[in-house]
Amino acid sequence: MRNKIIPITAMLIMFGIKAVIAQTNNNISTEVKEKLYRMSRAFDSSYFLAFNVDFIYTALDTVTGKTETSQRSGNYLVKGGAFSYTLGDIEFMQNDSMAFTISHQSKVLFVSKKKLPSAANTLPLKTMVDSLVANYSKYYSITSNSNTASGDSTIKFETLNGSNGLPYKSIEITYDKKSIYPKQVEVKYDEYDEVSNDTIPGIVGIRKKVFRAKTMDIVFSNYKMANIDYSVFKNERYIYFDRMKKQYIPVDQFRDYKLYVNGINLADN
Repeated sequence: MRNKIIPITAMLIMFGIKAVIAQTNNNISTEVKEKLYRMSRAFDSSYFLAFNVDFIYTALDTVTGKTETSQRSGNYLVKGGAFSYTLGDIEFMQNDSMAFTISHQSKVLFVSKKKLPSAANTLPLKTMVDSLVANYSKYYSITSNSNTASGDSTIKFETLNGSNGLPYKSIEITYDKKSIYPKQVEVKYDEYDEVSNDTIPGIVGIRKKVFRAKTMDIVFSNYKMANIDYSVFKNERYIYFDRMKKQYIPVDQFRDYKLYVNGINLADN
């Protein structure tokens, strides 16, 4: 479940859906479209913003009732068009010239001049909502509500009665009405998992498919206007260019890491 939704190169999310929701869709009100536009712009227009994100995964075996839960936590920094994050052993940074992805567990440093279009695209769920809005929105009810007491608002995509074979049962976005920053995203979906069958005595290696109701909660917290050190976004923090060898070299901190630049392992050259 975890590997399917969050790949090693970072997460794809919901808040950069400007191009999709620009397409007229009768099931999405003008009010909801405007709120999604504002969320899309919230991170990209921020300057020196720091926040935390927790990814909580829950899988319920609908036959046995057994529940499995796992969690990953990350820290994000946004400075205008530059941004960085850490998620487990993965570190990512993008500035106006390069993008860096580091796997500390695998000791690999990837460098690319092809950049993500915005900070919003590093947050989870963009492809989910893009697909849902573009292809499936007529099968979902789309509602928007506000809680005056808490100051929170929600936008919820929920399957209509009789709609089958859809990618998600529901996606609910909770955000601060004033700042428009998200507080939580809850995604519900059903999926078959292949697991080992240890219930048959004397038989080893049998696999079976188990139907599971799954939930991914993405919790945002600790938003603050941080005094970010500019050096976090400098290329020299990761690599330098050796003019004699005419190639990039990892700095001492990453000396034992394999370096790939635009998909090429420079150690092989």
